[in-house]
Amino acid sequence: MKNILLIGKNSFLAKAFNFLNKENFYSHREFKKINFEKYDKLILLSMPNKYFVEKRKEFFF
Repeated sequence: MKNILLIGKNSFLAKAFNFLNKENFYSHREFKKINFEKYDKLILLSMPNKYFVEKRKEFFF
C-alpha cells in the first residue's frame, strides 16, 4: 500500500490532517527531497506567497 503525500506542512490546514503519518508531510521548500514514486495520492496545501498580495481570478499552479 502506498502513502499519501501532503505538501504544505507549515500551513494552517495541515493541522486538520493529524491522522496522517507526519513523515509524509513536506514543506514546498523541500520539494527536491521528495521521492514521488513512494506515493499514490497528493494533498497540496501550499500556496505561493504572491497569491497573498495579488488579486487574480485565475491561479496557475
